[in-house]
Amino acid sequence: MGKKEMAQERREQRRQEISLLRTIPYSDQQRRKMIFSWWSNETMAVVTGSNRGIGFEIAHQLASHGLTVVLTSRETRVGEEATKIMQEKGLNVVFHQLDIVDPASIETFSDWIKENYGGLDILINNAGVNFNFGTDNSVEYAETVIRTNYFGTKSMIKAMIPLMKPSPFGARIVNVTSRLGRLNGRRNRIANVSLRQQLEDNDSLSEELIDSTVNSFLEQVKNGTWESGGWPQVFTDYSLSKLAANAYTRLMARILSDQPEGHKMYMNCYCPGWVKTAMTDWAGHTSPEVAADTAVWLALISDQFVSALEIDSTDPIPSPWPHQFHATTIMNYTGGLRQVDLWYDWPNKRYLHINQYQLGKKLYGVEWQNGTSFYFTLDSTEECTIRHFPVGILRPNWLEGANYMGQRYKDGFLCNVWDKIDFIHYYEDVATQIPVYWHFYDGLIEHIITFEVGKVLEDSKWQAPAYCFKEIEKGKKTLQDQKVQDHSLLTSFREKI
Repeated sequence: MGKKEMAQERREQRRQEISLLRTIPYSDQQRRKMIFSWWSNETMAVVTGSNRGIGFEIAHQLASHGLTVVLTSRETRVGEEATKIMQEKGLNVVFHQLDIVDPASIETFSDWIKENYGGLDILINNAGVNFNFGTDNSVEYAETVIRTNYFGTKSMIKAMIPLMKPSPFGARIVNVTSRLGRLNGRRNRIANVSLRQQLEDNDSLSEELIDSTVNSFLEQVKNGTWESGGWPQVFTDYSLSKLAANAYTRLMARILSDQPEGHKMYMNCYCPGWVKTAMTDWAGHTSPEVAADTAVWLALISDQFVSALEIDSTDPIPSPWPHQFHATTIMNYTGGLRQVDLWYDWPNKRYLHINQYQLGKKLYGVEWQNGTSFYFTLDSTEECTIRHFPVGILRPNWLEGANYMGQRYKDGFLCNVWDKIDFIHYYEDVATQIPVYWHFYDGLIEHIITFEVGKVLEDSKWQAPAYCFKEIEKGKKTLQDQKVQDHSLLTSFREKI
């Protein structure tokens, strides 16, 4: 297989892994809580731009949970047709025309929902536009994009907040935004460091600052200087509109956090990914059903421990490994299970893993900072192989520079997730900062069962047996030859670099 084919295979594997990470984010505990739902058929949810795509699916899923959903669309005909589809399935869905960039339309909608339903409980701001596809980066429609995705969303939030119904569970506002609007994306961010710092600082963040940022961009679009303005390089107008929406979500989450009990309001935003909809010219990887799930989860979750106020605008970084620890794991590689005892001892520059294969042999791996590693059995077979690597054992900060992928649930834990040089997806418990799960790009997965910081194994256990130092006879099969040698995190990482 050539380099081009190998690169394509890695990209496809990465796409599949990211798709896997985007599965429904309910932990077992949260699923149990949702059985005792806090909502009813009197709970009102408004979804903007819901005649098609992600918005349609959000409305469909909310209605399927038994809520009353208001489907909205700029065009009355297409909105009524979409509503009819759901009504024919027995879902409680009603339609009202809404154009989020038209103040008169918002006012009419506000009066209607107040008069007919007394207000709403949930607002999903999904309506948005994008005019670029593929490698395009035109700003011909920049004013429309900014006006819709940011100012229109903001106008809806301001109009709906006074109409949010009091509830012991709190009202919910969910904004569908994008990772393209991250403040500190590695490849797509505002170049002005001072401006980025102001936007990410909760103390200096203000509506005026957000407005002035997007207005400055629009002014440069008009005078033709935007390309040298240091704005995001990918889908510039769309990225900036979503950056503004993300920042406004954080701002309002902070302001709304002061609401008294019984009148709480929770605001979040999320990225649905690259979805197969008209907005991506049907080129996305993710289905609208999957893309809608997180919005529904944020709208219905019983405990609002997820809050935009609690999410730092800068990406979290993985915790360095403790200098000494003992962990036990369950590892699955190409269908074979094993239990692993893992000992990490950075002060003495050594790393040991004892692998008990399911209904099979026990293999030991001792790895040293000088690059020498021994893989052996301690039974009558006296199998051993010695390998030499150009690098030593993993340093405690070996995850430095990993790419943050967001938060996902794994094994019942809410985790921060990173990937490292096309090598590993690394899951770390948000609450304890202890590793939970490792998913390697060659297919190996490892679940961490126990993790004891400061635990040290006695020196005698680190010694390889004498037969490891005998010259291996030429032609004799070793563990390495048989492809059953130890597969450890360090071995994989050394081979990768």
